Amino acid sequence: MRKISFNLVFGLMVSISFVVAVSLSSNGLSMDLIAFKTANNLYNKGKYDEAIQIFENLTAETQSSSALYFNLGNAYYMKGDMGHALLNYRRALRLDPRDQEIRNNIRILQAENNDLINEAVASRSLIYSIADLTGRIFSFNETAILTLGLWFLIFVLILFFQMSKTFIMRVIVFACLFMSATLFLIVGLSLGSRIIVEEIKPSAVVTAVEIPLSSQPGEAYISDHYLESGAEVFLVDAQGGWVKLSTMGNTEEGWVPAASVELVANTTTSSGL
Repeated sequence: MRKISFNLVFGLMVSISFVVAVSLSSNGLSMDLIAFKTANNLYNKGKYDEAIQIFENLTAETQSSSALYFNLGNAYYMKGDMGHALLNYRRALRLDPRDQEIRNNIRILQAENNDLINEAVASRSLIYSIADLTGRIFSFNETAILTLGLWFLIFVLILFFQMSKTFIMRVIVFACLFMSATLFLIVGLSLGSRIIVEEIKPSAVVTAVEIPLSSQPGEAYISDHYLESGAEVFLVDAQGGWVKLSTMGNTEEGWVPAASVELVANTTTSSGL
């Protein structure tokens, strides 16, 4: 009876894992390649405004690819719009964190503007460090699939452990089970941290040319501290049409109009928060 119950539970887990993995691995609707090619041609001809319009329409219509956000960032960069350029580079990197070309463009943009906060030297809390364990290698969906895969592997190894007849085989399977469980804990903890980070203090980019910080929501509380276009920030709070921001180095904190910043995780690029 115990073996039948275990096999039933195991079968259900396999089915659930398969369905979730398929769902996570599908990156949305296929992109309109004709429109994408048209926008690239316009970009090559120096018609950046027209290219941006098509790229933006594509991001609104589909769950976009890193290539789309990367090209959109390039178009904004050529226009001199550092805020939207960095925003779209960050969105591209979020989908493809292993792409070195995206990282190089971000470094170039940061080097050209000393007002931009360099994430590498920004102070990070423990939860952000844990999130970065997978964040610099795998996208969110890839991390979720990897977690599910390790979870599935653990139950397969448990099944093999119960079926093993010899002592040597049980030792080998147990060692594999221990390593898989350790990896599962590390990857799962990193995935959970990434979820918490995006829920508690999601990253954003200032897209306004220049925006003053207010001590309270409202123009009556404007201070003499400003954030430049392209500054990388965390969203701390929101109230009405205002949001409270903290810079990645925790050197500045204040309220700004919500339309002046955009979330990196937000796929809607045409309107603010």
